Amino acid sequence: MQYESVAIYTLGGDFVGYSILKGLGTINKLQSVNIWSEEEMPKLTEQLGRLNGDVALRAHWPRQDDPEVLALLNDPNFMPLETEVVDVVDDGNSYYAYTQVLEVDALGNQTGRIIDGDLDREASVLAYKKAVVPVRPIDAQIRTKKAHEIVAQRRAGL
Repeated sequence: MQYESVAIYTLGGDFVGYSILKGLGTINKLQSVNIWSEEEMPKLTEQLGRLNGDVALRAHWPRQDDPEVLALLNDPNFMPLETEVVDVVDDGNSYYAYTQVLEVDALGNQTGRIIDGDLDREASVLAYKKAVVPVRPIDAQIRTKKAHEIVAQRRAGL
């Protein structure tokens, strides 16, 4: 499924500009409401390159557990993260207690069933442990996406 530029004309035959067409086999659909003029053709060509590159990347996008992705993520020199040590709840050594409440249906009527409500902080016993975490959690997500992107680019030959 490649993207291509198309010329747009009014019903009267007057030239309006160029847009992007996403070919779907027998059904063609304009991909963008943007219209580029003759002077903006370099910008349109650049956008088409990005869109077609994205199609190639998506076709070669690796799974989360792909060995090449894991190799990059396990490499300490690949986009090193700034980390800090924090206290986190140790789930294996903690005991959680929840309040018991009557279930309410979508109309606000009680169903008669008793279900778990909110965490009862006074009755719960929480143990803590130290963990090394990224200072900015979004950086870990950006790093993971970049590893996937690098592997996809290699496989797509980009």
